Amino acid sequence: MSRIEYRKAAKEEAGKVCDIVQGTKAAVYPYYYTKAVVDFFGRLHSLENIIKDIEEGRIDILIVDGEVVGTGSHIDDHITRVYVLPEYEGKGYGTIIMDHLESEIFARKETFFFWEKTGAVSTWSA
Repeated sequence: MSRIEYRKAAKEEAGKVCDIVQGTKAAVYPYYYTKAVVDFFGRLHSLENIIKDIEEGRIDILIVDGEVVGTGSHIDDHITRVYVLPEYEGKGYGTIIMDHLESEIFARKETFFFWEKTGAVSTWSA
């Protein structure tokens, strides 16, 4: 059985977080987005922005058997970064990250707005 840990990222882990984000983006995004969009997300999730978010306590990491395999972050009630290394996809690790992020958000908010795939908004209240 795998040992799983979820915690805030430390500044010295910024390079690993950046590698996960940039590597996953490079492997997956080109199948779904134009080059311009892929490049935009590359700049948005730069090492400098990741360091800033770590310093502000916004980035969490998922560690499986001692290896950082995923990352997630949010600003207020907006989830801004969820990435899992491609070789670890399909094992529920993205769900673990989302569950933790949502729990952090739900602990501080009473009403939430969710964008549905159709573009409609639904509301949930605690």
